[in-house]
Amino acid sequence: MYSNTDFRAFYRRVYGIIDGLTPVPGDCGRLCDKACCKGPDSKGMLLFPNEESALDISQFNIIKSPKGLVAVCNGTCERHNRPLACRMFPFFPRLFDDGKIRVVYDMRAMSICPIVAYPETIKPDRRFLRAVRHAGRVLVSLPDCRKFIKAVSDELVLLNKFEPMKFEGIAARFR
Repeated sequence: MYSNTDFRAFYRRVYGIIDGLTPVPGDCGRLCDKACCKGPDSKGMLLFPNEESALDISQFNIIKSPKGLVAVCNGTCERHNRPLACRMFPFFPRLFDDGKIRVVYDMRAMSICPIVAYPETIKPDRRFLRAVRHAGRVLVSLPDCRKFIKAVSDELVLLNKFEPMKFEGIAARFR
């Protein structure tokens, strides 16, 4: 069993994998006027299991939801203190049935993120995608994180049934 100190170190390690990388070269917030950071007061980013131990949670309103803890910010958080979901947005390290992690578009971002809405036009940075995949591989080493990633992966599969476009295609194209 991990202590809060161990979880903090674990998540800091995962954050370090993605640090300095963004979904597209440059500030992707310029594409959408930082829409992902401007959600309503009740919307936020779902935290990974025990991730709150690695964050300065005073910068967030933490809400309990049926799926876990949600961090809601006011749109001005410090980049080094962003939750993992923010760091990976708009992608997710999906756990496939064969046990492999592949990076997919996060369908939940479709309505606010031009990277997801226009995948033929806005090409993601391959280094970022590799980092998200690597982070996912590290995350699934913890049973609670593996369970969490599997649950979100299942949700993304369900969402993809309603909007099948080419969102599974990123996994096929990115190796």
